[in-house]
Amino acid sequence: MIMGIGINADSTRVNGQLSVLQEDLEKFQAAGFGWAEIAAHSLDVIIHGELRKERLQEVKKLLQCFDLRYTLHGPDPVNLMDPHYGGLQEKVLRCCLELGAEIGASVLVYHCGGVPKEMLLKAFAQDRRELAELSLDLQRQEQEALRRLGDRARELGLTICVENSLYIPYAFQDQVRFSGARIDHLVSHVKEIDHANVQICFDVAHGHISANALGFDLAEGLRLAKPYIRHLHLHDNFGLPNVPTASKTIDNLPLGFGDLHMPPGWGNIPYDKLAADLKDCQAVALVELDPRYQTPEILRQVAGLSLTQ
Repeated sequence: MIMGIGINADSTRVNGQLSVLQEDLEKFQAAGFGWAEIAAHSLDVIIHGELRKERLQEVKKLLQCFDLRYTLHGPDPVNLMDPHYGGLQEKVLRCCLELGAEIGASVLVYHCGGVPKEMLLKAFAQDRRELAELSLDLQRQEQEALRRLGDRARELGLTICVENSLYIPYAFQDQVRFSGARIDHLVSHVKEIDHANVQICFDVAHGHISANALGFDLAEGLRLAKPYIRHLHLHDNFGLPNVPTASKTIDNLPLGFGDLHMPPGWGNIPYDKLAADLKDCQAVALVELDPRYQTPEILRQVAGLSLTQ
């Protein structure tokens, strides 16, 4: 059962400016949202894996002014499959858990890790068998880290929700043994971690692009993941991967490439076919929009989504 409809405070828009976060939260509350997702990396509260206590108090004071419940999104680049800085990456996520507990968040979203780009390119050029084994070794590294982090999440009353990755053309996801862009891989990953406080954030729009690129059925992926879904990201796109030469939405939008973060219904994700299973998830349905779509009119429409009925 969906617990409520939420909206994201966009990290690039906030960019360390608490006055902007305040403006957005006022707008979200006025539109009728019950939940807001805060990006940990937008607050200038975590530096090199340490919480800035004075800044934390500023953040808490601001968030407590609103009649909203919160979820927390971890920093996008954090990667527990990093073979060189894995300890630092884990430290940052542990710090995010502490931040989440301080602001009363129920969920910490973590983007599923992957083999770093430079290692993918090197291994693919030299030995594809090595690439397959490398991805499996780093998957085990992430699982061990998430078990440790899951223990701390349990103590603090949070759930870590591992988000399915967005398909990336250079990632050779047909060659690796583990890819967070494949829903079946992610489900197996979380099952093997086997921790009640490590579950799944199902990003429908990521799944749409990945399903088209990798050849799996999005609706089947949702049904497979549903027992483990504790958080949802809803937005829309046209199922096309990013173009490497056009990384900005303003450049991709005319042709419909990439992860556009449009309101549901603006792209071609078949939300009508997914609605019954989405409503059955024990999760907050977080609508993750590009700030260009966070106008008062669109926010009111999105806040009125019928998934909770």
